[in-house]
Formats: sequence, C-alpha cells, structure tokens
Amino acid sequence: MTTEVLKASSRESPSAVDEELPLSVIFDSLQMDGEERDRAFVRRVCLWLHERAPMLELSVVAALRLEDVVVTFRMAERVGLVVTGYPPDGLPGAVTLSIPEDEFPSVIVRVCRAPRETPYELCTMDYSLAGRKVDVVMGEYSGHEGELLVAATIGQRQNCRVKLNTGQVITALANHVHVREAL
Repeated sequence: MTTEVLKASSRESPSAVDEELPLSVIFDSLQMDGEERDRAFVRRVCLWLHERAPMLELSVVAALRLEDVVVTFRMAERVGLVVTGYPPDGLPGAVTLSIPEDEFPSVIVRVCRAPRETPYELCTMDYSLAGRKVDVVMGEYSGHEGELLVAATIGQRQNCRVKLNTGQVITALANHVHVREAL
C-alpha cells in the first residue's frame, strides 16, 4: 500500500497529505520474508525514504516547524532516529531530536501530494564498527592506517570517517577503506 500511495502522490495536484503512516509500518512493509533487520536493511530503508524525500514529511518536524532538516538513522547496538533542524524565523540554534526504535510507531510519516520545497536529507550513521582498525587502500590517503569512527550513507554513497594514526580525521569512500578482522 505504501508504494502505491507514493506513486499516486506524484501525479496528483498539490494539496496537503495523501496518507499518514507510522515509520514502523514503513519498516515492516519493506522487510522481505526472512530478511534480518540488520545494518544493510536499515540502509535500504533509508535509501527508499531518501529517493522519496520530496514527497515525505515527518509530523514531529512539521509540528516544530524545523527548517533545513537532516534525518539520520543512527546505528549502534540499536537503531535510533536523529532529526536535526533549525527553528523557524531565524531563531538561533539548532534542534536535535533523538527517537529510539521502540518509538517508531509514534513517528508519523506523511505522504504529500506535491513535492516539498526543501526535502529532508536522509542518511545513516553506523557506529557499530567504531574503534575497529582500518587500512586505507585507495585514494589520497592510500597506505595509511587508522581507526574507524563511523560509516555513513547518503543515498547510495557510502563514506567512512577515519582517524588516521597521524591524528588527522578524513572522510573516504567506503570501498577505499578495509576494516580489519576483530582480534
């Protein structure tokens, strides 16, 4: 049902909202039979949402009237949703909400009939391998060693933040970094 609503919403005339769905329902509907809800699954859900971002709105963001919003699926031991945006009317500061996975049924995703003027940026931040030793095998820093800080995905692009043994922190494409096996 979610997919049909999103397809239909892009063809209709502008007005408010076609449907409201809990985020947990989107996760459930995208899970294939027997598929684990692992990091790859969360990245796939995030990509699916990223591809539809102009048509989506989170009710909590709308209620707070946040602008320039980044929606992050944070992965460590558990998955959480981190929403960061700026208050309206030029008010100072930024607002960050942290929502644990068990509250996803309360996170309402609205499917808009017309594309939003400023879609959210959606990404994943995977901290599950943080601290692991890595080798940079391609790119400008090839041959350097370091420690993985976080693996991030925006759309289909996967990057790693690495603290090199020199102390310098770099961002490298995921396929430029080799994560060593655990000792």
